[in-house]
Amino acid sequence: MKGLENDDDYPSPAPTYEAISSLQQDLEAERNSRKEERFIWFFVLILVLDVFTFKDMETWSGPLMVGILEIILVVALGRRWSMDHIYTITELIINKWNGKFRPE
Repeated sequence: MKGLENDDDYPSPAPTYEAISSLQQDLEAERNSRKEERFIWFFVLILVLDVFTFKDMETWSGPLMVGILEIILVVALGRRWSMDHIYTITELIINKWNGKFRPE
């Protein structure tokens, strides 16, 4: 067991852990940017479809109902895809309904 007595023979694990941590942070940042890009494309697609759909509707109630459903869908997907602004806004609304938010 001559090799186990001298610690200089083995490299320090710290650089390996730092590299792994750095790679994990890079991967998480890439995932978040892809989620944000996906959300933006989805929102743009909704807007384009609305332009083509709403111009053919004769009353105001159709676009209103579709708009309400789209807002619910966008908020749900924004929370699912971890969009910070949507998450913060919905948390404020939920806390206000629960009575936790009291303006001073």
